[in-house]
Amino acid sequence: MKKIIILGAYPSNKYSEEVLVECINIFSNSGYDIMLTSHLPIPTYIQEKVNYFIYDKENILLEEKFSTVLFTETPHFKVEVKNNSHLLAVSKNINNGINLSKNLGYEFFYFIECDNLMSEGDMGKLELLRKTMFEEDKKMIAFQYLNEGYHINETLIFGGCPKYFTKNIKLPTTKYEFLNYISTTDTSLEKIFYKKTKNQTSNFLLIDVPSYSFFSESKINKISHNYCVEVIGNNRDESLMLWLTNFSHKDNITLKINGGGEIVLVPGEWLFDYISLDDLGVIDVEINDNGYITNKKFEITEDKMEYYKNKGIFTYK
Repeated sequence: MKKIIILGAYPSNKYSEEVLVECINIFSNSGYDIMLTSHLPIPTYIQEKVNYFIYDKENILLEEKFSTVLFTETPHFKVEVKNNSHLLAVSKNINNGINLSKNLGYEFFYFIECDNLMSEGDMGKLELLRKTMFEEDKKMIAFQYLNEGYHINETLIFGGCPKYFTKNIKLPTTKYEFLNYISTTDTSLEKIFYKKTKNQTSNFLLIDVPSYSFFSESKINKISHNYCVEVIGNNRDESLMLWLTNFSHKDNITLKINGGGEIVLVPGEWLFDYISLDDLGVIDVEINDNGYITNKKFEITEDKMEYYKNKGIFTYK
């Protein structure tokens, strides 16, 4: 059987480039051909490690009003923060890779985001899923479950027959397609993927747990941001707030604010602090997310006040 693994990638820094190379090396002896699809140019030495490379220069980002919302709620308050949406960029990577796979005559594909680093044991699970799909006369494999009250199909890892996907599943690849499909609750690719396929479940081999639970020995979504660090508004006064939360499933997040001492947030923990116009200047937050260190800088000026208030809201109950 002609089979291929399509890796979605956006290696925008040295660390993500190293993770991509590690992912390619893991799959290089798996019996699958490898295709890499990206909206960033990829160094030649990485291209030479794969069978095919697609570079799509059009990296569409949606406006914040169409972004997913990071949500935290306690008995005393709730916090909603808009997250810049790369939904269409990921969707284009998926469609580009699967369409080319079909045209090249592949009978099976896995689409996998490149920060999923599979263990040897979990590689066996991937192959078992493929065999089971064909044995049960299915056409697709999906991780489908309830997430915060909504059904989703994961796009981190899924697989199937390229011909079936291209004929029966049309994920949006333009703003026009997105705007003509969404409702107020559809602003994540996983929700759209579910709604596009919910009437096709007889053709799906469904796994009803998240991929990080199923592939428990692997590093799933290794460089995904497992935190929210943002400046937002609140419903009591005109002050801004620095909101920090760790929504990792198992790892601590270590923070430093303006070069101060370390602040450790365990999974599920949050922290906030008020900012006023007396604090005009720059707030610099260093974030250590399981060894992946980034910096977020927030310019606090009168001109930026409305931007931050539109970015998110801390609502006292």
